[in-house]
Amino acid sequence: MKQVFFIPVLLTAVLASGAAWSQTPAAAPAPAPAAPAAMAPAAAGQSNDALVQMHNRIRAANKAYDRKVAAAKKVYNDKVAQAKAERDKTIADARATAGTGG
Repeated sequence: MKQVFFIPVLLTAVLASGAAWSQTPAAAPAPAPAAPAAMAPAAAGQSNDALVQMHNRIRAANKAYDRKVAAAKKVYNDKVAQAKAERDKTIADARATAGTGG
């Protein structure tokens, strides 16, 4: 009997505390300071920051790697398809020779 009373009371307390939290005014975030003109990138996609340049080079290397892997996977899948076709033809010839027909 205690459990029947305790669960609704606990649930009501949790919901009430959540409602109280949602009614408190949130502090407005401070606006970000404007970047000085000297820190602006020279052109789109370029930066004077060494860390940004490093990440851009890493991104370019990963993109080139992904292209090579995709090309290798395509070649591999083509070779697998050719091998399967040869196997299926050989199996069909063997069955035809044996007279089972399928």
